[in-house]
Amino acid sequence: RHGKPLIVDDLSKDKLHIPLDFPAKSEAAIPLIIKNKVIGVLDLESMYAYNFSKYEKALTLLTNLIAIAIENAELYDGIQNFNDRLQEEVDIATKELRRKNEELKKLDYLKNDFVSNVSHELRTPLTSISGYAKLLYREQVGLINTEQKEALKIIVDESERFTRLINEVLDLAKLESGKIQFKMEQVDLVNLAKTVRDMML
Repeated sequence: RHGKPLIVDDLSKDKLHIPLDFPAKSEAAIPLIIKNKVIGVLDLESMYAYNFSKYEKALTLLTNLIAIAIENAELYDGIQNFNDRLQEEVDIATKELRRKNEELKKLDYLKNDFVSNVSHELRTPLTSISGYAKLLYREQVGLINTEQKEALKIIVDESERFTRLINEVLDLAKLESGKIQFKMEQVDLVNLAKTVRDMML
């Protein structure tokens, strides 16, 4: 009740003592205290009277050490429980991430497949348009006037530009899927810049 040791040197003179099977003559009850709170009692009994008063300081020190050991054990259990819960949460999150990653891979595959199919479907009619436009432009199927030739030149140029765009989309899909191997070579930057400029005009 008071958080202090209780030592009875002679139990025969203590009215509160209830005799048990053990023939005790003296008794010591030392509180186990953690953070100013009594969490238990170390109770010792002896067959000899006046057997604990001389050891009061040592017993108090012992109970302090026991209390610290209990507190450390509780802290360890708390940390262990926290670690176990954390590991469970990490495992659940890892499984969820793996599942999401698999879903993303499937979506990426479907996207690449869709892009590839659409690009091939576009390239087939575009090849015909480009081919016939070139035949007309070269006057291989009949003579045309200057204005018609200029219009056909635009169709030929734009169809070639569209073909390049489709090829670039296909290359990008291959690049993302890791199917493209790079070949290092020197590039004429002046010609490259002119080509890009002409494409943008």
